Amino acid sequence: MPVAGDASAKRSPQRAVGDAAALSDSLRPVAFDRPPAGADAAARARRLATLAAKLLRCPVAEASLLSQGVELVIASYEARGPSPLARSRPLSSAAAAAFLATDAPLAVSDLTRHAGVADLDPPGGPSARSYLGVPLRGSDKGILGRLCVVDEVPREWTVDELRALSLLADEVAVELDSRAGWDTGPAAATWLELTLGASNLGRFEYDSQTRLLRCDQRLMSMLGCPSSTVVPHIDSVRDRIHSSDTARLMQAIATAIETNGDFTSGCRITQPDGSAREISVRGRVLGARQGEPVRMLGVAWDVTIERESRDELARLLETMPSAFVRTDRGGRLTALNRGAETLCRRPREALLGSNLWQVFAEPLGAELRTAYERTTTTEVAERVETYLETAETWVRVHIWPDPLGTSLFFDTMARRPAVERPQVGVGGAGEVVSTRAVTLLPELASAGAARRMLREVLTDNDREAWAESAELAVSEVVANAVLHAHTPIEMAIEVRTEDVRVEVRDSNPEMPVPQHRAPDATTGRGMALVAALTHQCGVRSLGGEGKIVWFTVGAEPPERSARDLLASWDFDTEAAWAEEEDASKTATVKLVSLPPVLWLAAQQHHDELLRELGWHFPQRDDVRDHLRAAGRPRRLLAQAVGDAVARSRRDGIVRAAHAAGPTDSWEWVPAQVDLELRVPPDLGPDFIALQDALDLAERLSVAGKLLVRPGLPEAIELRDWVCDQVVAQLDGASPTAWPGAAQPRFETVVHDRTTPVDTAWDASAVRDATVGVVAVDDANRIVAISRPLADQLGWAVADLVGRRVVTLIPPQLREAHVAGFSRHLSTGQARMIGVPLQLPVLAKDGSLVECRLLIERGPSSAGRSYYIAWIDPV
Repeated sequence: MPVAGDASAKRSPQRAVGDAAALSDSLRPVAFDRPPAGADAAARARRLATLAAKLLRCPVAEASLLSQGVELVIASYEARGPSPLARSRPLSSAAAAAFLATDAPLAVSDLTRHAGVADLDPPGGPSARSYLGVPLRGSDKGILGRLCVVDEVPREWTVDELRALSLLADEVAVELDSRAGWDTGPAAATWLELTLGASNLGRFEYDSQTRLLRCDQRLMSMLGCPSSTVVPHIDSVRDRIHSSDTARLMQAIATAIETNGDFTSGCRITQPDGSAREISVRGRVLGARQGEPVRMLGVAWDVTIERESRDELARLLETMPSAFVRTDRGGRLTALNRGAETLCRRPREALLGSNLWQVFAEPLGAELRTAYERTTTTEVAERVETYLETAETWVRVHIWPDPLGTSLFFDTMARRPAVERPQVGVGGAGEVVSTRAVTLLPELASAGAARRMLREVLTDNDREAWAESAELAVSEVVANAVLHAHTPIEMAIEVRTEDVRVEVRDSNPEMPVPQHRAPDATTGRGMALVAALTHQCGVRSLGGEGKIVWFTVGAEPPERSARDLLASWDFDTEAAWAEEEDASKTATVKLVSLPPVLWLAAQQHHDELLRELGWHFPQRDDVRDHLRAAGRPRRLLAQAVGDAVARSRRDGIVRAAHAAGPTDSWEWVPAQVDLELRVPPDLGPDFIALQDALDLAERLSVAGKLLVRPGLPEAIELRDWVCDQVVAQLDGASPTAWPGAAQPRFETVVHDRTTPVDTAWDASAVRDATVGVVAVDDANRIVAISRPLADQLGWAVADLVGRRVVTLIPPQLREAHVAGFSRHLSTGQARMIGVPLQLPVLAKDGSLVECRLLIERGPSSAGRSYYIAWIDPV
């Protein structure tokens, strides 16, 4: 390969490692601005590796660092798919080590033709045919690693390509060389001292010729020496080292001095009061110019608490009556207790290091082995009940995975407990064929894990025909437990000759409540869904310890109505939700002039927000507490408003939205109601929790973190008014009527997520129209209006654009409009879109203009929806 500027030279297929100096000398350095401090250097390095691949038209690029005989890949690009995560590879080849240790590029036109570099282990694997790599130089000019590109065809590399890769390598090195950004003066010493202090590391320096020893104050404290004591000689420390550890520690130091290398050891230090502390020590020998060791630098740290905790855990495991074993990833026994020795009837010395199923196969049985192998594969904890012939007893085995292996705990049972039987059922279930149990965490993945396990159990027992309905039912039940219980979940499966029974237990005593939802509601149908899919289902209260939700699936269930489905649930008759509140223990709260139609729409949005909030924060204890507390006020309000609406409809206390509106397109709206609530005096904090949870969900929705859209301002205002009224009246305040949705501030308020209007949407057709037309976005905001319509309503076009469309809606219709639009955003249903209407429109001077109205859905843009209203004054 030619050097720079030698265009006439014949290209050779490979340039030897040591022959690239002339080429690298020809490269002129280019100045780059150093990125700002605190930026993600690894991410920028990945972008630079990607740039190298695309600039040189290569399918693979890689940046790596050299560290103690290992090459660490920290940035890579592969055109075939996602770039691998950071990984390491040993420097097993002399060629690779030589490249990383030399200050020269390496170019190989055909890897298959040159055995001398065949063991470079280039990125891209066996498909790599040509290679170009350059060293990454640190700020001290030392070699940090390499940046390379690989092609899948033989290729002659040019000087310009090498120049480009070298310039990119300089930039990658700037990102990765941590030494370049650190002060080597007083600041570095301060950082080092803070690091040592935070880690509780003591420092020492030992001169092997004079045997003088210097220790810092932290190490002096570990040695039990007062601050005024000076330890000038290693013999002063030997007296404090436990006699059983002295020879081993001194031998480790002597070996390190002899080999001019590192050492790691530990010892016990006798304190002045006779107690002992255990410390770990690590040191490195530094050589003189002649190569002879003259001193050793090292650190030490106290591991007494760690050792005591380890010993205490070992004692607990040893004395516990249950058997315990632990295996590594390969199934080899790494730890066991006395109970496991008894179970296997062999000493632990003969068991440790053996394969679990070579020594335990006979006593544990095939069912437990299957569960163990499933746990190691899925990393989902399981619980299995099995009979041990050797112990002549039933045991419940808990199998728990962790990153390093698997643990098994054996709990002895006096008898095998039967799975909960339904108290109300249709016929018998037949003989038990198989059982399985598993413990699930309150996290999103648990519903999927439950489905997979249930299908596997049914498949193993030739019950695939039941799997579809059973999977849907268990997914709904487990998801509800994750979303509402927020506790670990135990699932038990019992396959019988005629059906399969599934129980899902959680530790939250709050019972589920059957709900009758509107046809367009997006939540609240889970219990009806489970009832429709199963033969029998029910909930059993465990008092303060939680509840069990169960169901059975067999042949196809009979068809039932929605009301019959909910009625089919076998609820514990002692369930707290079914009891009426004791009137003597409640206070009366009055909600004056509550608008039911707006509240019902707001309530539907609340359910969606809180469901999404629970999924977004499955592990946040504070969010769980708020969601749990919010449950009682939600149920109380839903029941009270639902009853009030039913009474109003039954008694005929309703009014039409507008007399001229067609009743088949605009639903009848109940009149405002004065609602009386019977509220427990201690429920005020729960209403506050409901507000806090909904406020958090609204903020997340505005930020685009949830799937549900943010609420409309009138609905949020109504929610706050209801909660504030309850809290205030429980504190002795008098009722205050709902001020209504026709407030001037609602005409202009919009949340940040809806501004500005997407510029990609062309509203010129609306602005330039010669007829009455207005365009509205999904925040109910006017984005364009024709001049003829604005003039007829007494507005300037510029004054209307940006205001919410409620500006043009008469006050008596605003709550119905907001409720309908809120439902439309949640469900997609639109009862007024495409339906000719005749309704009044509000002019700027407050007069009403009767208009013919037709609403159409406009084009969507960038995830936003737009609506076009054609308005023709009569």
